[in-house]
Amino acid sequence: MAQYQITVNQELLHRLFISDNKDSGVAALLKSVLNQFCRLMLPSN
Repeated sequence: MAQYQITVNQELLHRLFISDNKDSGVAALLKSVLNQFCRLMLPSN
């Protein structure tokens, strides 16, 4: 089993827990996680 450390900034946390539009917060979280994961897994040129 692999473990990954994901960094979430203050703006994203605000969108997840305080914002009225939770869907956009979850979408932003997913985008951030996938971007960080891809940077780890794909070799940079």
